Amino acid sequence: MKECIVILADNWGTEGGGINSFNLDLVSAIDSYLPTVTLEGVQVICVTNKTERLPNDNVILINGYSTSNNGVQFFTILKELSGVLSLSIQDIQGKFKFSWWIGHDVITGGHASALCKEYNVLFKENSRFALIHHMVYEDYYGHKQDKPISEEVQNQKFDKQKRLLETADVVFGIGPKLTRHASEYSSQTVIELIPGLHSLNKKHRPGTGTKRTFTATLIGRLDVKDDAIKQSSLALEALENFFTQNREALTPESKVTVIGVEEKDIKRSTAVQFHTYRNRDHVYDQLVRSNIGFLPSSHDGFGLVGWEFISAGIPLIISQNTGLFEFLESFIRDSDLVDTIYLLDLNLTPHRNIFSDDSEDARVEKETLIGSLRFKINEVFSRSAFFNKQAETLRDELLKKGYTWERTVGDFLRGLGYLVNISSLDNFVAKAQNPYGIVKIINTNDQRIEDYKTCLSEASGQIFISGTSMIHLSSDSKSLLAEKAKENHLKLLLLDPDWVDQYHNILSFHSKFERSEDFSSEIRNSIKKLKAIKDSLGELSDRITIKTYKTIFPYIVTGYEKVNYGKMVFEITDYVPSEQRPRFTIYKTENKESLYSQVYEKYFELWDNETLTSEVEL
Repeated sequence: MKECIVILADNWGTEGGGINSFNLDLVSAIDSYLPTVTLEGVQVICVTNKTERLPNDNVILINGYSTSNNGVQFFTILKELSGVLSLSIQDIQGKFKFSWWIGHDVITGGHASALCKEYNVLFKENSRFALIHHMVYEDYYGHKQDKPISEEVQNQKFDKQKRLLETADVVFGIGPKLTRHASEYSSQTVIELIPGLHSLNKKHRPGTGTKRTFTATLIGRLDVKDDAIKQSSLALEALENFFTQNREALTPESKVTVIGVEEKDIKRSTAVQFHTYRNRDHVYDQLVRSNIGFLPSSHDGFGLVGWEFISAGIPLIISQNTGLFEFLESFIRDSDLVDTIYLLDLNLTPHRNIFSDDSEDARVEKETLIGSLRFKINEVFSRSAFFNKQAETLRDELLKKGYTWERTVGDFLRGLGYLVNISSLDNFVAKAQNPYGIVKIINTNDQRIEDYKTCLSEASGQIFISGTSMIHLSSDSKSLLAEKAKENHLKLLLLDPDWVDQYHNILSFHSKFERSEDFSSEIRNSIKKLKAIKDSLGELSDRITIKTYKTIFPYIVTGYEKVNYGKMVFEITDYVPSEQRPRFTIYKTENKESLYSQVYEKYFELWDNETLTSEVEL
């Protein structure tokens, strides 16, 4: 029976703001990386406003989300799933176990919680509810300025969010600021999720002669309702001042691009191009042409817009009162980049929209803030090479530390209790930083067998193992070996016992045996046990192939490869005394000179050599 993770989103796409954007990226990344991140049988379903199977078939979109008082109905989900999979509802109930219901904050969290309870009551199950925390409602609604929100309504929203945080079995916080806030209410350890960086390449136009092209991009709304939070008008005013003062140094192509405005909010005509929101591709097309980006929010739980500018290696002016600034400040400090990366930060924390306030105090505050912003813009313009290099270095260092969507998927699934292939942040970091793919080196016998067992338990796809006698594999791991063979193909390569009898004197490790016959007898005993495991599989016996080799092969290996992912534990057997023998845990990388590639090639070079190897028949 396959476990189901159900994620609820009120819209499939990026319309509606950051929550839907994050959901789109997370669910799409799960579809891309699920088989390489976890080996467990998991099916992800996203209940939203459309039905579709994603390209890799690891996620199914179900058109079943409803904002009505009746909420999302479990049997509506079953019905839609039945249509997509061409299975009866009874077959689906027998094939899938619904284990997790995931909601995005108060937007879909209430529905996820209700579905979890409904399912458990109907089917006497123990499925669980998880919440992804995206915003601090005390701050967000307290700052909105379009229509005063009554204290009663505010308290209702705050209370709903607190109840969800308190009752969720697992809580995820997007970035450090939201993780800390969720921890104030959740009795569980809140798990931090950092979104993966996007693959964006900037496309600057240098200009001609003595003039330079300078393009700035603002992404966000200019309406009164949100401006007290997003502060887009503040950044736009500073940019207009900058363009007025530097008109002679700029090419006619220089401009400010504002994305996401409504026509009713367009009141300016200076060097500003306004774009209503079309789609993400349109946003990215404008963003990558920018010389500077902005995240000037007076409050933001994380700041996905800023993260997109960082993904493209574009200098970013960022407010200190954002989760993204907090994350970057900590990352730079912990990575010893404090003297390398200079954050263009703003101490910008107004609690009102100063553009709708005609008082003298508001006027003075506005001029001060605009002056501070304009100074930062001038810095980027006058020292463009320096700040572009800074932005590119920041992006590259983040990638080296593994801030990819693959890692985000791993953190998410691990938070739900699933075994993931990449078992720790250190492994993500090593995979990203080290072109040779080394994540662990041990030169003692401590945990030796456990290292090999762990790799085998994670393995899927093509599994390949080599050893001298394989005594531990044939005895201690026989049930694991048989279980893996049910869904994967295994290649087992061990010494030929007849060859050992003839040439035992050239083997450095034979001295532990009083007689060569003892060692060859151990090998024969292992072969007998391995044949028994293979025979027990019946029609699936061809999933295991056993070969013996007649030469010195210097590696003990347990490894696997599936699509673009691979892992291996190996050690060098001959010529090195066992008590000092190095044992490596390595990942497959794009580098063809990686240790994984070298050992993999040596293994299959021997495996395919019909002169030196012979298949063991049942």
